[in-house]
Amino acid sequence: MRLLNRVNPEVFESIYSFLFRNSTVNYYKHLASIISEQSSRIYKTNCNYVGQKCTWFPYFKSITDSLGVDINKFVLNQFDNVIFGEYMTDKLIDNRVYEKEKTKYCPSCLQENFYHRLYWDISFVTACESHNCYLIDRCTNCSKKITMSNLMQNSCSCGQIFTCMTAGVPSEIIMETQRVIQRTLLDNTQQSVILSDGRILEKSGYFFLFLAFCSIIDNLPGEIFFKQAGIYKPVINFNSAKKEERDIQMMSLVSVVSHQLISVPFQHLTNLLKNIEEINVKMNKETGKSRNRNLRRYRVLKTIIDSKDGSIYHDCYSQCVNNFSFDSFNKRLIKSNVAQKKYLSTTEVIKIMRKDFNVINHLCDIGILTSHRTNTNSLLIESASVERYYFIKNNSYSMGQLCKLLGIQFVRAVELFDYGLITAYWGPKTNGYKIWHFNKVEAHALLDRIINQSSSVDMPPASHMPLKAVLSLVVPLGHTFAEIVKKNYRWINFYCLFEKCP
Repeated sequence: MRLLNRVNPEVFESIYSFLFRNSTVNYYKHLASIISEQSSRIYKTNCNYVGQKCTWFPYFKSITDSLGVDINKFVLNQFDNVIFGEYMTDKLIDNRVYEKEKTKYCPSCLQENFYHRLYWDISFVTACESHNCYLIDRCTNCSKKITMSNLMQNSCSCGQIFTCMTAGVPSEIIMETQRVIQRTLLDNTQQSVILSDGRILEKSGYFFLFLAFCSIIDNLPGEIFFKQAGIYKPVINFNSAKKEERDIQMMSLVSVVSHQLISVPFQHLTNLLKNIEEINVKMNKETGKSRNRNLRRYRVLKTIIDSKDGSIYHDCYSQCVNNFSFDSFNKRLIKSNVAQKKYLSTTEVIKIMRKDFNVINHLCDIGILTSHRTNTNSLLIESASVERYYFIKNNSYSMGQLCKLLGIQFVRAVELFDYGLITAYWGPKTNGYKIWHFNKVEAHALLDRIINQSSSVDMPPASHMPLKAVLSLVVPLGHTFAEIVKKNYRWINFYCLFEKCP
């Protein structure tokens, strides 16, 4: 069909709106009047997304071709790459992200310029950024949901005029979330999203995380998010078809929570994980059945962690995984980052340190490793103590290494320790550990002290005698090598000679 009179398309106008305005300017009462074959669908649905079973598309395209415009600029499919990227699925598109049977609107926008904005049919667009108000999805008189057919006629079936309705005012946190979502969707000059913590995400990366978190929080009690978003709903509904209604308030709540999980994971994801574990434990006690009700959520979380932007969420998961009880299967499904865990199991420590259980248990008993017993008598070891163990090993000398450095025997090194000339992190005389670990810094300082008090000679003078001879003389008298060092006798070639004492 060719239309004699034409109207120009508006910015982000939907195909339904554009063709409806073209039909009325040609004196037809309704869009269905010029496409009678699709009249029932046009009256009942939005016809703004081209799906696999889309029967109206050939008729609409025929008209847009005759008007000299590209139909692809008027349908929701143009947002697919931004919202879904490579993760696009028909189920999400048809049922959850794009509204296909009912719509919503801003009365102030219609008063300024009467046409339907395409992005109003995106489920998580719930407020008007220009007028700082909620979009309206129900008639304020009869509470019926709004169809595209009624909206374009500016009248509900009850007679209420849509442009005369008053929209509610959302909270600042909702508007802040809506600004991020809408600018990311609609601003073609903006190629990325800058989060409050300075992280930069690609548009498709942001919406991948957004939809994933929407799926994770789906069907959770709404009360756990009340403080976070200021909206109360008994149950979160994003994917469920027949649960709590997916109205403006619900989708505002879902949007705020998902955005905050993306932006501030160390606060909100930690609380979420704690809550879902506590809910699972509570329901198991009430039903008397042990079930893992969070498996689906952890599988979605794993896809987040495995994505290119998932490292921060893995760090967050790893930080909190041992601070409260986790289902053992969930911990196996997502391996935590050991460096970030506060506690490690004995199995993990055995693998890290490559020592058997008895050695690990002994290290805990003598305080080298810090351990705690859980209510189930399981042994948890602080990861910080494991890190401290390796730090000391890398910054200390064994007894053999110290003796080689100073050129002395084992018994003389013990004397140095007894006189406080060198300290040991661990050892038989400190914490009962059979292997000595002496402070490297102090060992080298002691060596420097000895060298500074020494001088080199080519030939031993008659006034000097070997160290061994000195010790053989003074030890029977109750003196020790450490005492000689402490009294700062003048040494010449410390390794073999001492100045003879008068």
